[in-house]
Amino acid sequence: MFIQISSGQGPVECQRVVWLLYKKLISQFTDLELVDCENGFDKNCYKSMTLLCKDEEVIAELKENWQGSIQWRGQSPFRPAHKRKNWFVKVSLISVEKSELFDPSKVEFSAFRGGGPGGQHVNKTSTAIRAVYLPSGEAVTCSDQRSQFQNRQVALLR
Repeated sequence: MFIQISSGQGPVECQRVVWLLYKKLISQFTDLELVDCENGFDKNCYKSMTLLCKDEEVIAELKENWQGSIQWRGQSPFRPAHKRKNWFVKVSLISVEKSELFDPSKVEFSAFRGGGPGGQHVNKTSTAIRAVYLPSGEAVTCSDQRSQFQNRQVALLR
């Protein structure tokens, strides 16, 4: 199970609360592992942090008491004269389901003429690619590059 702590579009104080909440969670639940973080505007400020938890008891505790919007009360260290003392972050629990491995041989490609800027060349060649992953039916298109080969590579990554 992944745990994401996010400040959303909140101010730098909310980004600091992401860090403070992370420190509180790892001190309370020692088996949490930091997987990813997005830096904020200042030291010890993060827009979001993603943690991994494999312990079912900890997951149950997090679901019961830590999921949703979390209010943190405290004076702003960045704006001491600011009247606001309530800062909010969101804690989301994201379950990971085992899925089949991606098999590139099950992707069907088709070329088509791309639109948009590029002059007459765009209207004469079929460099844009539509890739469909047959097991799920998911499709992506790519016309970012000038060659069909490069667009195939980008479509596979997507």
